[in-house]
Amino acid sequence: MRPSMRVNVPEFWRQGYLLIRNVFTPDEIREFRLLALESPQRRADLLSHPHLRKVLLDDRVLGIAAQILGDTPVYYGDSTANLGQHAIGFHKDNADRTDVNAPDWKGKYSQIRFGVYLQDHSWHSGGLRVIPGSHNAVANPGLRPRNVRSRPGDLVVWNLRTDHAGAAMMLRFLPWLYVERGQTWGREPRFLMPITRPIRSRIPRMLLAPQGPERAALFFSLGLEDAHLERYLAYLKTRAYMIDAWKNSEYGPDTWDAVKGKNIKVIDMGEEIRRGLAEGDSSLGVNQGYAAIPY
Repeated sequence: MRPSMRVNVPEFWRQGYLLIRNVFTPDEIREFRLLALESPQRRADLLSHPHLRKVLLDDRVLGIAAQILGDTPVYYGDSTANLGQHAIGFHKDNADRTDVNAPDWKGKYSQIRFGVYLQDHSWHSGGLRVIPGSHNAVANPGLRPRNVRSRPGDLVVWNLRTDHAGAAMMLRFLPWLYVERGQTWGREPRFLMPITRPIRSRIPRMLLAPQGPERAALFFSLGLEDAHLERYLAYLKTRAYMIDAWKNSEYGPDTWDAVKGKNIKVIDMGEEIRRGLAEGDSSLGVNQGYAAIPY
């Protein structure tokens, strides 16, 4: 068993995310990257992958998850090896994103997501962007976005209610400066620079930080087995991409051998979904994009 790593749990719940340095070694990151790039069309989850599952089941990761959650983390098949640039705007990942009266906003939200970026984003564009504190409200006027300047070996974790986005665009000489179409935000007010036209038309491309090597990242969600998880699973069952991933994620004896002795509980959603599809459950995967579910 690898030694545990202590993390700043109060900071996670205050900011809605944590950047944890040097969790993995350079050799581990090189191995993960090679494995991810070898499976560009893989449609199943990480636990069903004979080699990439070691990221999810790593004792350091599970120890960090247990510290943040306060109990044994639960895994339910929400994970992927993600390749290429995905310039998605700011969004939350939980089920109830805009309705403050919905169940997700009752009490502390217990579902979290981990990201392992397999290339440098401390000086290169293409990494994660977050809005610190945005997990506390459905709308976040006045909160400033931030580039998460991860390096190979780092682990990023955020609450599913935290507003975040991919493909961060950075300035070559001011990488801490958040740049977005229409405006830029810095660490202090003196760096605030309103832009009225698309940012690429105002800042020469030569001033933007390069993308670096092909982007590859591993993402997986863990949480507590509670009412928030029950609702999140009900939401995921409506998403077409998740049904596709679950139905292709099969856990054989080797999977359960790998899980044995680990501080994690695994819910085999793939088995449930394949059974539901065989029985003709028409409610599964009805939405391509986000749509709120009733309560």
